[in-house]
Amino acid sequence: MNVIDHKMNIAQAIASPRIHHQWLPDRIAHEPFGINPDVKRALEKRGQVFRARWGWMGDAHGILWDARRKRMTSSSDPRNGGRASGW
Repeated sequence: MNVIDHKMNIAQAIASPRIHHQWLPDRIAHEPFGINPDVKRALEKRGQVFRARWGWMGDAHGILWDARRKRMTSSSDPRNGGRASGW
């Protein structure tokens, strides 16, 4: 979503704070600084329930294929010291 909607490269997208909506129980979890306070307040007014996570959510890795440039870039989650490699 961050690559397409926010024009981030794969490394920026992978490193971005994460949020997760859970259906049961119906709540939104987020990493520290993962959600804009104004957005959070607006969603709470609509009945959304939030739970801050004091740690990282997941361990993401990604590969992005740029069809126009015929080039692949990859990234590994900086939260866990991973390393991306490719050809």
